[in-house]
Amino acid sequence: MLKGLCLINSHAFADTEEKKESRVEVCKKVQVNRPGFIVDFIPNLFSESRREALSAEIKEIQDQSLDVSEQSIIAAQYGMMQRPSRIALLQRFNKPIFFVIGKNDNRAAGEIEGARP
Repeated sequence: MLKGLCLINSHAFADTEEKKESRVEVCKKVQVNRPGFIVDFIPNLFSESRREALSAEIKEIQDQSLDVSEQSIIAAQYGMMQRPSRIALLQRFNKPIFFVIGKNDNRAAGEIEGARP
C-alpha cells in the first residue's frame, strides 16, 4: 500500500552525543524563558539571506508558536534524543525515498554531515 517515503527537513540518524547535549541545553532555555526561546529560535529556521524578505511570515510563525507549551517543546526534544538510527531500515526499504531539504538549510545540512550511520 505504501508507494514511497518522504522525509521533510529530517533524517534517519540517531542523535550524536553532542546533539543530545545541545537538546538538553534547549530544554533548559525553554524552562527559563519559553517565549524568548521561541522568538529567537524561529528566525534561525530560515536562510539568513531571506529573513528580511520573510519577516512578516516569520513574525506570524513566532506568534503561533507562542501557543506551544513548555512541556510540548521539552517532550519533542527528549523524543528526538531517544530515537534510534533508522539507516538500516532505509537501506532495506525497497520503495522510493525522497528527502526534502532546502539548499540553504544549514540546520538540516549540519545534522546530516555530522551524523554517523
